[in-house]
Amino acid sequence: MNNQNKCTLNNIIVVKRSGQRVNFNKNKIAIAIKQAFDSALEDVNEFEINKIYKKVLENIEIKYKGRKTINVEYIQNEIEEELKNTKYLKVYENFKKYRQKRTELRKICEEKQDHKFLKTVEKLNILTKNDDKCFSKDINAKFGKIISKEYVKSYVLENKTIKLLEEGIIEINQIDEYITTKTQGAHLDFSSLEEKNMEEYTNKLIKKICSYKKEQYGEQTIPSFDYIFIKILIKEFKNILKVNLKKYLNFQGIINYINFNEIEERINKLETIYIDKKYFSNFIENKILENIFDFVIEETLVELKERTYNNFKKMLYILEENLEEYNSKLSISLGTNYENSEAILIRILYLKAILELKELKKINTIYKINKLNEEELRIILSLIKKHKNIYILFEKKEEKYTEEQEIFSTGEKIYKNVIKQENNSLGRILLSTTSINLARLGLEYKEKSKEEFYERLEEVLEIVKNQLIQRFELQGSQNKEQYKNLFKDNVIYESNKLEEGQKIRKTLRNGVLNISLVGIYECSAQLNEKDIEKQAFEILQFINNKINKFNIEEKLNFIISENYNEKIQKKFISLDKAIYGNNKILNKEKYDNFCTIYKNKETIQDEKKLEQLGKYQELISSVIEIKIQKNQTFEEFKKLIKNMQKTKIIFCKINI
Repeated sequence: MNNQNKCTLNNIIVVKRSGQRVNFNKNKIAIAIKQAFDSALEDVNEFEINKIYKKVLENIEIKYKGRKTINVEYIQNEIEEELKNTKYLKVYENFKKYRQKRTELRKICEEKQDHKFLKTVEKLNILTKNDDKCFSKDINAKFGKIISKEYVKSYVLENKTIKLLEEGIIEINQIDEYITTKTQGAHLDFSSLEEKNMEEYTNKLIKKICSYKKEQYGEQTIPSFDYIFIKILIKEFKNILKVNLKKYLNFQGIINYINFNEIEERINKLETIYIDKKYFSNFIENKILENIFDFVIEETLVELKERTYNNFKKMLYILEENLEEYNSKLSISLGTNYENSEAILIRILYLKAILELKELKKINTIYKINKLNEEELRIILSLIKKHKNIYILFEKKEEKYTEEQEIFSTGEKIYKNVIKQENNSLGRILLSTTSINLARLGLEYKEKSKEEFYERLEEVLEIVKNQLIQRFELQGSQNKEQYKNLFKDNVIYESNKLEEGQKIRKTLRNGVLNISLVGIYECSAQLNEKDIEKQAFEILQFINNKINKFNIEEKLNFIISENYNEKIQKKFISLDKAIYGNNKILNKEKYDNFCTIYKNKETIQDEKKLEQLGKYQELISSVIEIKIQKNQTFEEFKKLIKNMQKTKIIFCKINI
């Protein structure tokens, strides 16, 4: 295509059926052709779509050269004609029938004066046509999702947002949950959860998590599990100790000659499980009692460890089954208290329980590191070698429990709070996420100036910010009573301050609105192939400056994160292939994550590369993926951990 023809397309105006006049948008043609292929074929070749798309543009340029306007119907005619000339006759037939059906539906909608819901009817028709079991549970769920999504697009979202959404520049995560006003996830505060014994405690914990899963659609975390479990561990120790002492004192015929009520009172005052017979010195009057107390304390500790270990295995197994039903994930984090012996014991028993269990697909463990505990670290290495879902979060300094950072397994970090001018994670909510296809912007502005790229990026960020705020306001408009559990159990930050009938906006303001980025690497490669890393850092710094501005102006918490949703990564690259065709950054199934450029053996030995990854994580919430050898020794692993601590890496997943 020559420059003159390109200019023709840039200047031509499209006249829609309503009479509205809009600028010619080439991308919409590629997307329309791709949708036709998707509806007819299971295995779609986007590069073939791109060839057809280019041919359609060429035909329009020739036929409409010198024209100022083109009717939308004529554009569709050109698409249909070109499909007819290809080997993809099924695609052609589908597209033709689609147009005929749309014309019929449009007449119905015109009579009722409602055009907005037209696409919903079309998509439901395609769904029932492609599935024989129209009344199955899965199909009913798909019906609901389509209706919810199209309703939001028709009646809730602004036109600017819809345009970005339909062109594949953004993706609103879980858009079908928009009108339910559910939030995404939370770091649930279980610090006030109490029960009589360990079994009842874990049963209650499981029940609570399952009830909260009904009220959020994404990942939730149990923060610093070892800390919250200390109280029930000590309580269980006391319960076992009382039973065992009574049993052995009774067996020796001493129970009637000793004031057991006073012994129980003494046990009730315990604040640790690590005691010896000296604690009961007032009751030990002879060698027999000394031996009994000695033996019982030791046996109680053994029984407690076994009971706790089995309890963790049972808890994880039941949670995994329930999470499978909800198709949702849960992360359990372990804290960094290396002074508390009970916390260390809980961590070790929990990690050993994971080691023993089969693969946990829905449960992630986030192991925090401040100081190195070799016994725990050896178990972590064993877990990595067995391909368990273990993530490592590096805490940089000694901090109180309520100030420890918490993070989701996909890297979103909730810590700073502009509302309270303080740093904390406990009880705070990840409200919602919208993803930006940065790779598309890189492809679009490859031949243009950096200034134009950043102007466009700023425009997209502004639209996404407004969309996230709109969703937040919908979420915040709900009353406390509309949530049966989440805002009544005080697991959410400041939810105890909500009065009956009060809207939850006041509490939600402490949550986080997440702008997730796809294709950081590919975008940077298009703009500056010679120094991809430098370009990526420049883009992220620009976005961070905008995010800081949003936080101040809107008095809300915005963050940026890297996107790890393969479905979204594949969707974006599939659309971009159809539009841009053969480009070396598109010769793959999905967009890569930024740390892809460091995926080699040398990375873990190169402190400079690790340092760059640390700087990267200072700019964006993300997960650094590190590969190690299956035969890696413990000393090599320990050295790697020390290097990552030194180079300021925040969060990583180590794989074999």
